[in-house]
Amino acid sequence: MSNIKLTNKQQKDLLELYNKALDDLWEIWQTSALKSVYIPIYFEDDKTKKWSFRIDDQDIRLICNIGYSHSTSCTLARAKTRFKKTVLIKDEEINQDIMFNFIKNYEDIRNKLIKRLSSSDAIKKDTDLLFARLKEQFNKTSTIEIDLGDTTNRQTIEITEEDGKKIGTINFGLQTIKIITKGEITLVNKEEKAKTKKK
Repeated sequence: MSNIKLTNKQQKDLLELYNKALDDLWEIWQTSALKSVYIPIYFEDDKTKKWSFRIDDQDIRLICNIGYSHSTSCTLARAKTRFKKTVLIKDEEINQDIMFNFIKNYEDIRNKLIKRLSSSDAIKKDTDLLFARLKEQFNKTSTIEIDLGDTTNRQTIEITEEDGKKIGTINFGLQTIKIITKGEITLVNKEEKAKTKKK
C-alpha cells in the first residue's frame, strides 16, 4: 500500500471523520438481527489484495486476504462494557493509509450495511410470524379465572367466531374483556375451582 502524504490539517480532519464514521456504522449496526456482516471493499492503491469490512457485537475490523486461506485483520474499534453501558473504543493509532482507505470506502460500506440489515429485518419479521403462529397452534385452550366474590350477578361469556378464530366477550358494565384464540375458551370461577380442589 503506497504512502499517502497529508498535511497536518488533513490528518486532523481524517481522524475526526474516522471517529464519526465508526460511530455512525456502529449506531446502524445496533438495529441488526444478524450475528455479523462482511462487506467486500476495494482499495485503489492496493489492488493485489482483497479487503473486506467486518462488524459484529464485539468489534469493527478490516480484513485483508493475502492469499489462499491466509488473512490478516486490523481492528478499528472494540465494544467495551463500562458501568453497564456498551461504548465503542476506537483505535486511533492504526496505519494512516488504512484509515484513509477506510474513509474513502465509508459511503459504500454504509449503503451496503443498510441494505444487508434491511434483508435481516425481513428475516426477523418472518421468524416472528412463524413463532406467533406456532404459539397460537400449541395454545389449544384459553382458561380465564375471574374472582366474582359474593356477588349474585353471574357473568356470562359470549362466544363468536371470526376469520377462523374464537372471540369470547365478557361484559362487566363499564369494562369489557375479549379473548381471541384459535383454541377453545373456558370460563372458570376461581372460588368454584378452589372448592373442587378441596374434595
